[in-house]
Amino acid sequence: MQKYFGVILILLLILYTRFIGLNWGLPYPMHPDERNMAEAITQLKCPSSPTSFMSVRECMNPHFYAYGQAPLYTGYALVQGLHYFAGTLGASISFEEATMSLRVQSALLSMVLVGMMWKTFMLLYPGKPRPVFSAVLMLILTLQPYAIQFAHFGTTETALMLLYMSIIYACLRLIRSLDGKWILLIGAATGVAVGIKTSSLLFTALPVFVLINTVLRQSKKHIRQYAQSVLLLILSAVLFMLITSPHSIINFSDFLQSMKYEIPVGQGALKVFYTRQFEGTIPIIFQFTHIFPYTHGLPVLLLFIAGFLWLPWKDKQLNILRLSWLIFFIPTAFLYTKWTRFIAPIMPVMTVFATLIFTQIWEKISSLPLRIALLTVVILPGVAYLSIYQHPDVRFEASRVITNTIPSGSHILEEAGNVINIPIPIPDSLQPLPYYNFEAFDLYNLDSAIKMRALDSSLQEANAVIIPSRRIFADHTCIDPDGSTSISQLLPFQNCGKLLKDYPYINQYYQRLIGPESSYIQTALITSYPRIELFGIKLVEFPDERAEETWTVFDHPVVRIYEKVQ
Repeated sequence: MQKYFGVILILLLILYTRFIGLNWGLPYPMHPDERNMAEAITQLKCPSSPTSFMSVRECMNPHFYAYGQAPLYTGYALVQGLHYFAGTLGASISFEEATMSLRVQSALLSMVLVGMMWKTFMLLYPGKPRPVFSAVLMLILTLQPYAIQFAHFGTTETALMLLYMSIIYACLRLIRSLDGKWILLIGAATGVAVGIKTSSLLFTALPVFVLINTVLRQSKKHIRQYAQSVLLLILSAVLFMLITSPHSIINFSDFLQSMKYEIPVGQGALKVFYTRQFEGTIPIIFQFTHIFPYTHGLPVLLLFIAGFLWLPWKDKQLNILRLSWLIFFIPTAFLYTKWTRFIAPIMPVMTVFATLIFTQIWEKISSLPLRIALLTVVILPGVAYLSIYQHPDVRFEASRVITNTIPSGSHILEEAGNVINIPIPIPDSLQPLPYYNFEAFDLYNLDSAIKMRALDSSLQEANAVIIPSRRIFADHTCIDPDGSTSISQLLPFQNCGKLLKDYPYINQYYQRLIGPESSYIQTALITSYPRIELFGIKLVEFPDERAEETWTVFDHPVVRIYEKVQ
């Protein structure tokens, strides 16, 4: 009974970490990828009699091909199931319903991901851990910041992490015995992954290597068996890709058109305003300074590095795990666009490495207080990250501050190009939003003296200015809007001289807003950094605004408010 009690507690913890605050930001579209996928779900429909080819092309056509159809169809089925039990079958799917259906998928898959990481760890761990230590390991696997965040995003990252981890697990089993079920699992996971995101073709490199390496070590009489295995892998991959994303083939021209946009953006051949943060970034160094310290927490990152380098290099299974990380990380790291989500599939691999070396350290420590201290340090970033979803969205808090401090009728100037303009009406609030003369200025295209004069005029007329996130000042200037540190130190890859030359008017604007001769002062700095509080007292906080910007700007941007001095 005690054994099951521990398992139940762990399951409840995983459930809590994945579902707490899952409705964050709603009813507003805070995440652009999530918004696009949710809107695609709301538009899914099928003619009553799909007989012609045109009808087949339109039946359940998402008209959105940046990602595959598997999560869209699953979300559609979830909402329709709810409508059936509610007696509203046939009613239109709302944006909120579609968004929640996507987030529920991510949360559930994230729970399965914890189990898959555990199973992979157990394949590599020599022996069976004791119940108490098993609970310790589950705490580490559960309380990973990246897993918590992606579980709260109705996007594809959690699914891809789980699929790649499943492929890795099957490959580790495959080198022990060539069992058809592992071939089938690899094929199915690969097919679904490629259907979801074309870049998942990289997932195929590991099983191909494992199969080739195994064939080379076998006698000629086994060649036929391996040829059959390869055929099974290919057929199952193609079949599952077609089943889960049929419209990528049925409407191949639309899919291809989408790829013609997405691929150049990723490679940097097509420069768009929302990738300017990557100008001058150095591959590998950028990921290890601006992504991994935040997605895993610094303690787990250091454990990963130690495990990757110092765990035995003669262990075939560990080398397969190393290879699974390298074959995805290296080509992805050298892309121009280095979004956090691009590197997400290998994040669980890093966690597994960290737990393996953590185990060795734990076993060498006999002192209980030292063990507790070690565990606390390792899980602290993950525990703190939960605070983002335990509290109201930072944009709701910013809207409250604006409503309470800026008089009705004021002229408010704000930067355009963020996911949503604030202030916004706060859900379930009885306080109405005051009337404001609101102006959103497009700083991304501030490229002429005429536009600069118009912005100057707006700055003179405005009573307040809102900077809703770090997107513009951090990517185009070396100016610190808080006056506490240099942004050139905050973002060391930025060349200040080049930024001044490339974006002179944006730099002029910020100098006039926050320079020594400015008529504005900062009246509010509203953050939702990962933190741990006790009775309202902040015990520890992890500022993460210097992370790759998509890590913060969707669910916990820093909002700055400036008011004109009268």
